[in-house]
Amino acid sequence: MTTLSKTGKELKTEAIADPDFYQMMLSQKGTDPRHIYAHHPDGIEADHFFTYDLKRGTFTKHEVPNTAITSVAHYGKDVWLESNASKPKEKIQLINVRADKRYPIVDRLMPVFDSPILELDQTIAYANNGTEDDPEGAAGMVLLDQTTGKSRVIRKVDEPYAYTALYGAKETAYFATTDGVMIRLKTDGTMQQKSFSVLDDVNYWATEPMRMINKQTGYQIIGTGENDTDQRLVKWTFGQAFRVEPVRPDFWQEGNYYRYLYRNPYKKTSYFTESKTSFSGKGRLIVTDDNLKTLRTIPVEGANGVDFVVD
Repeated sequence: MTTLSKTGKELKTEAIADPDFYQMMLSQKGTDPRHIYAHHPDGIEADHFFTYDLKRGTFTKHEVPNTAITSVAHYGKDVWLESNASKPKEKIQLINVRADKRYPIVDRLMPVFDSPILELDQTIAYANNGTEDDPEGAAGMVLLDQTTGKSRVIRKVDEPYAYTALYGAKETAYFATTDGVMIRLKTDGTMQQKSFSVLDDVNYWATEPMRMINKQTGYQIIGTGENDTDQRLVKWTFGQAFRVEPVRPDFWQEGNYYRYLYRNPYKKTSYFTESKTSFSGKGRLIVTDDNLKTLRTIPVEGANGVDFVVD
């Protein structure tokens, strides 16, 4: 942990003693603004995750025995995680941590990595991985009944390469597709579709997480090409008038590489990193308000090694 002044001067560097505390993926949900959920990234499977209390400024480790956690990205009142192994059966599972309920799922219905698990009233909704040539394994939107544990897959008539779960509440889940469509899906299987050119050919399997500004609005950085600097910042709006639109904040410079770390709902501030590429050494930490107006910037070394900021 490195302490910086507002001008970027390095004041102090400390080692964190906990061996389970290292590189993390961060998740935020509108139903629990007080906490940030953190798990280790792809390839580093563990039987624990962390929460950070934004009001108290403290981390807490949560152990989930007999799991290999791959994601805690979720929306809803409970804490949901995805595990690709649970001893002794070694099965892929979705797990409700609070209720200690486990739902085995077959390989072809495995969720897209770090695409959120959406907790609705009686249903779990998520996007599953798919293959281009296998009709049984095609990508889709999965609805899992929490009572029966049975799943069904919903797909558009014109199937995209991939779906991404966005947000869920009550009996409604929202998805986006790689052919430029935003979907409002009901748990009875009915859906509304809207086409948006801003979504055309977007690399949804390689996006940054969404950060919710309020219960119906979120911002997300999406990839638009092969290079890591081919990015666009978009604003999602959920509800009856669901839509997505591009935004261009004052700090955004085409050709640079950005990450949206998290939002603090108490200070109403967001934290971005900026660098020339994902491998660049020097960069900036950018602090904005909820309208994405720049409040201050701080020069940092190794901007893309910044996992988290305590302000």
